[in-house]
Amino acid sequence: MVSSLLTRPEVAITDGVGDYRLASLPAGAYTVMVGISGFQTNHHEGVVLRSGSVRVFNVSSGSETHRTPLK
Repeated sequence: MVSSLLTRPEVAITDGVGDYRLASLPAGAYTVMVGISGFQTNHHEGVVLRSGSVRVFNVSSGSETHRTPLK
């Protein structure tokens, strides 16, 4: 995840069921990049996070879809 609000990209690795969480991100617009071995990296631009809220971002990697909480 990248944004002009961050000093460096935020990186998360999924758990055993494919979920991950990025916490304490400042409110604003982000680009979410999802890469899975053997698949093309997907870029999702303009993902807006609001202060004090939880955002669930569904990511599809071929045959599966994962619900991804962004906080």
